[in-house]
Amino acid sequence: MTNEHYVITQKRILPVQLGLKHYVIILLPPVLFIWSVFLYNNKWRIIVQSIEDEAPEKRKKYVILAWIIIAVIVINLILSIYLLKWNYDKVMGV
Repeated sequence: MTNEHYVITQKRILPVQLGLKHYVIILLPPVLFIWSVFLYNNKWRIIVQSIEDEAPEKRKKYVILAWIIIAVIVINLILSIYLLKWNYDKVMGV
């Protein structure tokens, strides 16, 4: 497995080498977030308990907000794939 990716610029495909520092920069924020919320002092239990203590109307708002966020993420993914394909076809002349 090679560590080589390609970037399309000005109708040329250029190789891009990703080193260890790039992977650390990409992976460090999510890992730190997961560690701080779920593993360090079990903060997730406090968050879950505070949501369970809320009134049913407010919990319903939280559920609706969560579904809206999930829908936006899925729509963004689909749109990104579409735009990536559109740009590739435009640059490559397909």
